[in-house]
Order: sequence, then C-alpha cells, then structure tokens
Amino acid sequence: MAQRDCGPTPLNTDKYVITSRIQVLGGHSCGHMFKYKTGSVTTKSHTTKAWGYFLWSNRYMYISSSGGEGNPKINYSFSTGAWYKLKSVIDGTNVKIYINDKLVRKITISGSEADAKSNNYVGIWCHGGISSKADSFQVSLPGHCSALTVGRLVKTTPNNCVTSYTKINTRCSFSCPQGYQLQGPSYKQCGSRGQWSDSAKSVSCTDINECAVSNGGCSHKCVNTEGSYKCECPDPGLSLSSDGRKCQDINECAVSKGGCSHKCVNTAGSYKCECPDPGLKLSSDGRKCQDIDECAVSNGGCSHKCANTAGSYKCVCPDPELSLSLDNRTCHAPGVDVQCNSDNMTIIIPKSLLRGIDRGASSTPGHHMQG
Repeated sequence: MAQRDCGPTPLNTDKYVITSRIQVLGGHSCGHMFKYKTGSVTTKSHTTKAWGYFLWSNRYMYISSSGGEGNPKINYSFSTGAWYKLKSVIDGTNVKIYINDKLVRKITISGSEADAKSNNYVGIWCHGGISSKADSFQVSLPGHCSALTVGRLVKTTPNNCVTSYTKINTRCSFSCPQGYQLQGPSYKQCGSRGQWSDSAKSVSCTDINECAVSNGGCSHKCVNTEGSYKCECPDPGLSLSSDGRKCQDINECAVSKGGCSHKCVNTAGSYKCECPDPGLKLSSDGRKCQDIDECAVSNGGCSHKCANTAGSYKCVCPDPELSLSLDNRTCHAPGVDVQCNSDNMTIIIPKSLLRGIDRGASSTPGHHMQG
C-alpha cells in the first residue's frame, strides 16, 4: 500500500477542497480524503479511525467513517481504465463529494472525527487496483495558494512555496545555479483569490552554452557540458595552462630527449628526432638513427672501390701506387704527365709504374709513350 500526504495539516474548522484524479484498474482499492490523525501519516493503516472512500468491483463507491466497507453507498458505474475526477468539499463536519463535477453525496462526519483539537489532516492514499497521477492531488485552503510546481534545479525563495501552502500576497522568487539560466517568470505572487500570478507559465532552469559566446574564452576548442563547459587542446603536444583556457606547447625534448637516439627538436605542438650526420637516417620508428650504405648506390660515386663506414663512406684505390684525386672519388697515378699538341699526345709514366710493360710496343698513330 502506498500512502501520500497531499499537503500541510489544515484544521477541519477551515473550509477546504481536495481534488484528485483516479483510474480504476480493478480489485479492491481505496483512498482517504480526510483522516483522523493519531499517528504518523507514513505508518497509518487504512483500518484506523478515519473516513474516506472505497472502490469495489469497479462499480460502487462506499463512504466509511471507520475505514471498512460501510454505508452510505454511492451507486456509480465506473469503467475500467477510465480516469475520474474526484472532489471533496469539507466545511466543518459537512462533506460534499463530486465525481466529474457532479454532486453524488452529502455526508456528515462525527464530532469526534471533526474535533479541531485532534488536528485532523488531509491525505490521499492508494493501493491495489487504483492508480493516480503524482501531480493530480491538490488541497485548496482559503487565504492560501497551493504549492507551486517548478522544474528541476529551480531554487525558490522562500522554499515553502513549492512544499506547502503559501499565504496570500506572498511573493516567491526563482533563481538557477551557476551555469543555468531561468526560463519563465523570475517570481510569482499569491493573489487574493488563492491563485498564483502567471500560473500558466512554467519555470525551469536550462543549461547555458558558454561556448556560444567568444568560444567560452578558450584559445582553441570549447566543449559545452551540463551546467558548465571546458576548454580542450586539439593536439597531444599541447596542454592547458594554469588558467584552464589557453593551450601551451609541451616540450617533449625536456624528458629523455623525447625518446630520440640522437637529436630532439621541439616544435609548436609537437617534436621531431634528427640525425647529426648526413650518413645517418631515421629508422621506421622515427626515433633511432641508422647508418646509410652510400656504396649501395652508384658505388658511392667512387671510380674504383667504395668502403662504407659508420655514418659515412670513403673511396679506396686498388693499388698503393695510386692515390685519390682532390675530389676524393677518382684514383690517379703520381708522376704521370699528359702532354698534347695539335699532332701528338705524349703520356709520361714513371718507370716504377711500367712493371714489365713492353716499352717497344708500338703505339697508335699520333701517340708516343715515354718512360
């Protein structure tokens, strides 16, 4: 059994109205409109001394002053699944009951139940085959406005405007927490007829999109969140500064040379590894330097032998009598001289280089070998 209190505890000497909506689903169900208060509302059993109504077999309503099925009976045909508006007008010991705005019964409660000193209270509870809408219970008290309904996060001043009855001429102001803006009037006032001003206008708090104005003050990316926002940096090489808005470069080279084997160069928002010598190149991981075999391409430009070294290479002549030219690539013989004129070309070779060459061998016309 679920029980709910429909408001504060007006004495039964006041005239007030209780309204609710119910939907008949079947079975034995009941809901009290007025209860003789002898204990806690949350633990009160419907069998305690009280008067209220019972729905029986979807067909009849019984009015009881003892909490059980009793008289007088209201013969009313209820349809399963249909919603009905119930209203009880209480004036002292006199009670009028309406169904869908039609007066169906007048009853009088006993003096003990209507004793003002007993501090009777108003409430509606449901169980079994009856259901109700949470916002459908309302108690009207002369000289007061009923509790306001506002949206999530709305702060009210005074707070009792949304939890209890508010006296006529009382103003209830609304505000929202930081990061939210108020939708609806900033206040409502309880009028002389017991109705709130701007009663048809809802009041709620909606999120402010701080990123919509000047990018939220962020230097790069602004991300709106519920009730707030945050700045983000677009690259892993950037981090937020202490103000939480500006992105600043991270010097990756400051820690372990950024993982580079040789040289680390910091750049805006990133970094790169470099090799110190032209004979080295970065490996596939972009961090380690490895040797380049210059001899693998065109013999390194050497005329004879190419020798690869760590980070470089060199050209080598095959004979100790030969030496590298000034270009460090081609080999030549020291002491060899070439003389040319319009008719002859003379090559002078030191004897030490001839090594058994037949000096008497004829040369081609126009050539002469001396040694």
